[in-house]
Parts: sequence; C-alpha cells; structure tokens
Amino acid sequence: MILKLLKLVNFASFNNLCYLCSVKDIIKRKEYLDKLLSYKDKDIIKVVTGLRRSGKSTLLELFRNRLLENNVMPEQTQFYNFELPENYLNKSWETLYFEIKSKLQIDKPNYIFLDEIQNIAYFEKLVDGLFVTPNVDVYITG
Repeated sequence: MILKLLKLVNFASFNNLCYLCSVKDIIKRKEYLDKLLSYKDKDIIKVVTGLRRSGKSTLLELFRNRLLENNVMPEQTQFYNFELPENYLNKSWETLYFEIKSKLQIDKPNYIFLDEIQNIAYFEKLVDGLFVTPNVDVYITG
C-alpha cells in the first residue's frame, strides 16, 4: 500500500526554528502549531522534517501539549522517542505496533507521535499499519 504523506514543515531556515532556550523556556512557534492543528484528524500521515537538532521533536511536544489543553485526554496520546535506545533496542516494528495498538482508546481519537522513526527497521510497515487503524492520527519525524 502506498503511504499518504504530508510534509508539513521543513525546518531548514534557522530564522524559523522552534527551539529550546533553556530547560524551562520553549519558544512556541504559532505558525507551525497552527499548521499541525489544521491537519489534525485528517486522513493523512503528518511528517515533520528538517535539520538535525532544529526543533522537530519540540514541535511535536508542543503540539501534544496543545491537544491536552484542548480536552484530549493523556491516554489518547502516545509519544515514542526513538533516539532513546530503550525505546528501540530489541524491538521490531511488529512489537511496537502491537504495543501501541494495545494502548489505543476505543471509540476516541488517538494521537500517535513517532519521533526519529527511521531508527526502526521497516518503520514503514509500523506507520502504515497505524495509519489504516480507525481513530488513529499519526505524526512522525525522522
């Protein structure tokens, strides 16, 4: 099956970064958050691309926080950071797929964030399986 992908933001311009100023201060980039919100619950995989360390992961975290502020329950969101070895060592795409599926909330929208997904072998199968699952909205970086 061909994946339906949307390249939302390319963080190639250093003037438009969403970056961490300190542990406490995050610069919120309204333009990028609004762009993600405009595609929320649309039948498309949301892909955030850009330079390494440019704020892609931070943008997803900001977006997840925005969802929580707008009455999405925490159990409706799952965030996986595949830069952390404990999230990908000795795990296949199949293992991750069934782990994620086991946590889905039936009859509610679910928001799945897969950060640095390229670290998973055959990640395309994982993403495609989630994409065709009812009530699942997929966001990836990598």
